[in-house]
Amino acid sequence: MTDLSEPTDPPVKKLAVDPDRAPPMVPPLGLGVATDHVMVEGWPVQSMRRGPPAHEADSGWTFASGLESSDELADPKRAGAYDLDLIANIDPDVLPFLTWPPGTVVERSTPSSPLEVVEGPEQPPEVRLLPPVGPGPVRFSDAWRFMAPTRLLRWLDGADLVLWRPGLQAMLAVYDGPADPAARLAELAAQVHPDATHVERSVQGGLARLSFRLEEAGSAAIFGFLRTADHELHVALHFDDEQAEAHARAMLATAAHVADEVQA
Repeated sequence: MTDLSEPTDPPVKKLAVDPDRAPPMVPPLGLGVATDHVMVEGWPVQSMRRGPPAHEADSGWTFASGLESSDELADPKRAGAYDLDLIANIDPDVLPFLTWPPGTVVERSTPSSPLEVVEGPEQPPEVRLLPPVGPGPVRFSDAWRFMAPTRLLRWLDGADLVLWRPGLQAMLAVYDGPADPAARLAELAAQVHPDATHVERSVQGGLARLSFRLEEAGSAAIFGFLRTADHELHVALHFDDEQAEAHARAMLATAAHVADEVQA
């Protein structure tokens, strides 16, 4: 497929999704080359391939609908370079594969089947993109949920969940195993950094909570720890401004143990 170095100028082609109204789907990941069948006509991606990037902004990804003729694939006027976020708006099915490395080929076996890796590493990468969430309730694992105050991009980093928007990043990690909530709270409280502020702790209905604010080297964050008899949630929320801090506090305040809600 033709390699193009710059995003297609929107006035040249009327795209299937308005770039000015497309909601964010992925963090900044660079450009991908996609055919007009995908970007203009809005057909689902039938195949996506990642080669070595041609330049700094290039992700190496190319996308096709499977409807292109060989002449169309060779014609630079029938394709363009677009932000991967815009391509994911047209076909969200590409999301889970965008962090796979060069050498990866993803295809649908039939037009209605899901995209699957047909060439590439046997194991998925550590970072795997997920569909965005919010505003509204977000379930994390079988044990925990919270309310997202705004739209947040989402990905897995190993077993940890990362939520992101410009100016705000949250990382959530779950640990399982028996422990006394009050005793565990005391243990965690003893490890709080001496420069921490806004330290809050409570034990209510079998759920222990500890949170504090910490500034280090110009970076501000709120850390939270929630513990039941069988589950523990660690939350780190880094923010750049007052609105992001308010969102961070709202997320932590609404974090709850799902099993407790069901019993209630």
